[in-house]
Amino acid sequence: MDPQLIAEFRRRFRAAPSHVVRAPGRVNLIGGHIDYHGLPVLPVALDRDVRLLFRPRTDGVVRAQTCAAGLAGASFELATRIPSAELGDWSNYVRGAAQSMVLERGVDRGLDLLVNSTLPMAVGLSSSSALAVAASLALARVNDLELDRVEFAGQMAVAERYVGTQGGGMDQAVCLLALAGHAVYVEFLPLTVRPIALPSDLRVVVAHSLERVEKSGVARAAYNDRRRNGELALALVASHLGLAPNTSYGELINQGDIARQAAAQVLSGSAAGCFRHVVSEARRVAEAVAALESGDLVTLGGLMDASHESLRENLEVSTPALDELVAVARRAGALGCRLTGAGFGGSAVALVAADRVDDVYAALAKEYYQPRGVADPVSAGSLFTCRASGAATVETLG
Repeated sequence: MDPQLIAEFRRRFRAAPSHVVRAPGRVNLIGGHIDYHGLPVLPVALDRDVRLLFRPRTDGVVRAQTCAAGLAGASFELATRIPSAELGDWSNYVRGAAQSMVLERGVDRGLDLLVNSTLPMAVGLSSSSALAVAASLALARVNDLELDRVEFAGQMAVAERYVGTQGGGMDQAVCLLALAGHAVYVEFLPLTVRPIALPSDLRVVVAHSLERVEKSGVARAAYNDRRRNGELALALVASHLGLAPNTSYGELINQGDIARQAAAQVLSGSAAGCFRHVVSEARRVAEAVAALESGDLVTLGGLMDASHESLRENLEVSTPALDELVAVARRAGALGCRLTGAGFGGSAVALVAADRVDDVYAALAKEYYQPRGVADPVSAGSLFTCRASGAATVETLG
């Protein structure tokens, strides 16, 4: 553990931390905007993370501080209704986690916590979910709770909606259930995970578009709008086919061509685009899993390319900057590249053969980053290669 972080905790709270939580971010290889419809996805946990130092208190107060420059701390009491800070405030993820832990687990003992992150914030790599998971694991530890991680991942998916974003459960599942060296095939209804080994000669490259995306801020309405349109499309097609009102997308997809023909008859505009994306993306995820398991990386890359096209054309969540970033990576030799996370800015993920990484880095630096004033995107933290990490951990400090 970094002694400087421990010293910083001591400086702020006048005592030593007792534990540290490490909660990884994630990059989603394929399966954009379908986890909230209960459909499978294929993410990877990053080897960059949120680290949260903490110590228990004797009362029900949570005091939260961050090492991030320019961000104020927060203090609140554990309660079934914890008031939020202003929209976009980082502490709302801690508040939402704490409220959920009170409601679902009955916690009543607070803590002092200090957050430090090697995970870039607001770039589409799930720093928010990592923070919420870390805070919840810390509260569980100081309240002596044992957690079933599958059940807990479902709880965390709901807890994060405190900030107003109606997300799915992918980020929380991979954060809590990932296996090092593997992608994670995540299914919902019920939640299950299956690790899939990544080939040793494959690299996962992450590139930030330099457009921040605050999922709890201005992008929230756009994100929620995509979910509503997808749900509307599902309801209209199911009704047209005489199916039950609670029919899931998975059940509807099983109808095959009948569902697609019905969609063509009853859907238009944004609802039609959402339906096309959800149905086609679900198929791409299944094909991507098969390709990864068989070592067919060319097919996997092509599916990632097709995913980006659908996210851009059907769901309309890409941006010109993301499209350019993806195009540069592809021209430079990436097997496949797509936006990752919610879109509206943020990052792209590229699959690259180990012997082509330098080519992709050089092209991105020259064609994308340098014209935007970033001379060395690697040093700036905008471009990096990730290793598939394991799940969140809690460690006792000596």
